[in-house]
Amino acid sequence: MILINGKTIGKITEEDLNSLIGNSDYIENQYIDYKELFAFWDERLPADIRKQKAIEFKNDICSFANAEGGYIFVGISDKNGIPDALVGIDIKNGNLDKYELDIREKLANIQPKIPSVKVHFVELENGKYIVVLKIAADGFAPYVYNSGNDVFDFVSRDGNGKRRMSYNQVMRMFNQSLIIRKEIEAFRESRVQFYSKLGEIPLYCRVYVISQDFLDISAHKRVYMMYRENRTLVTCPSGFNFISPNADGVKFLALRDDYGKEIYLRNNGICEATMCLEDGYYLHYHNNKWSLSGCAIWNDIILEHIKYSVEHLIRLGYNKKAYICFDLSCYKGTITDDGDYHKPQTDRNLIMSSVVEVDDMSNDEILNESIRNLNYEYFMALGIRSEEKYKQVETITYV
Repeated sequence: MILINGKTIGKITEEDLNSLIGNSDYIENQYIDYKELFAFWDERLPADIRKQKAIEFKNDICSFANAEGGYIFVGISDKNGIPDALVGIDIKNGNLDKYELDIREKLANIQPKIPSVKVHFVELENGKYIVVLKIAADGFAPYVYNSGNDVFDFVSRDGNGKRRMSYNQVMRMFNQSLIIRKEIEAFRESRVQFYSKLGEIPLYCRVYVISQDFLDISAHKRVYMMYRENRTLVTCPSGFNFISPNADGVKFLALRDDYGKEIYLRNNGICEATMCLEDGYYLHYHNNKWSLSGCAIWNDIILEHIKYSVEHLIRLGYNKKAYICFDLSCYKGTITDDGDYHKPQTDRNLIMSSVVEVDDMSNDEILNESIRNLNYEYFMALGIRSEEKYKQVETITYV
């Protein structure tokens, strides 16, 4: 993270940007790049040149994402890498949302997915804008732009430019990209073992919303202290009444000691809910058969916890990229949806969903698509075969 006059990028003003001009402390380097304009939108250039500039832009983004992340300041000219003038960018009708969307569309065809890029706008007195792109490094490198000709150049930021990566570097990054999912699986397994040893909650649904920051110690928060300073940052989930400090963050408490009902908001950006299913509302025994209210579990436990977690992780300033998943413990053979003619049943005692990625929790469209994918996971976990139910998922708006 860089600071300008002690401020983060999201809080800087034109006055702060003026302090960069002629300042060799902010010379182009491993983490900073300056561009006078988005050349691929410069209609003074021939079409083939603009196309090449678009490819260069995508490779610039990949190079930062494949290194340690960094910032691209667009609208600032430079001389030998030192900021020279605030030129600014014209944005039609001041429509910043559309302009940001257009920038993100330019990042299409980057694989394995579009890197985490935050766009900040700083308005100048002349009505123009400086556009700052913050590119994060994450566990999904290496990134590469697919131009469609099956030729892939892996590039990484090196000093004040970019360079091609070696075979060994690419292979090492591919291996590292597996780490984040392995760490999530290891955490989930540790929670399964923890509750198994307690032996108190044999039947449960546990939901996880995990910010990408969970592996970055420098990005962890002191959640309870933040709550003490500003009590509006954290509110109790439905059914809970008190916020209590915990070694890992905060724990939520109910008025009465509800059996098997726990929610934690951890300092590392993991929001975890565990709900016992032995309550007759979720699981009941009738005619020698166990039945599970699948709809109630999805709506009242999984979906509600995801919405609560997303709101609070964003409010507390965690990375907007996250992962969602659930663990479901119940009796093998339990009927999971009485309304389904096929009488679907669970085929094991413990179901652990796949980890679903959320590129940007603050983007409702992206978040809805990720929740939709988890909903499909949930139906498959319950053995539901009804085509109608799967089709319904395609039209649902969750947030």
